[in-house]
Amino acid sequence: MKNKKPFEIIPGSPLHREAQSLSLSMAAIRKAQGKKNPEDFPVDSPEWHQVCEEFSNDVLIALGCDPEDLPEEFTAFELGYESEEAYQRALEEERRKRA
Repeated sequence: MKNKKPFEIIPGSPLHREAQSLSLSMAAIRKAQGKKNPEDFPVDSPEWHQVCEEFSNDVLIALGCDPEDLPEEFTAFELGYESEEAYQRALEEERRKRA
């Protein structure tokens, strides 16, 4: 019988420290590669959402997964837009505002 208990990362636990180490390592690697990290953008901006998704994919790759092999219903990061088209419109609008 499978354990139905939800997965929790308790602050200060060994698993929490491992997750922090992985996140900090990935941020350093991405910076060295010239990539942006989520902290480089305002939270909830279209760019922040895009970089969070890229960051999540890089973490999955570092863990030996291929993000393309994940089931269709799996979403590590929900963008919060109704569709890809709505997301792209919001991203373009944000870019126009900054130009």
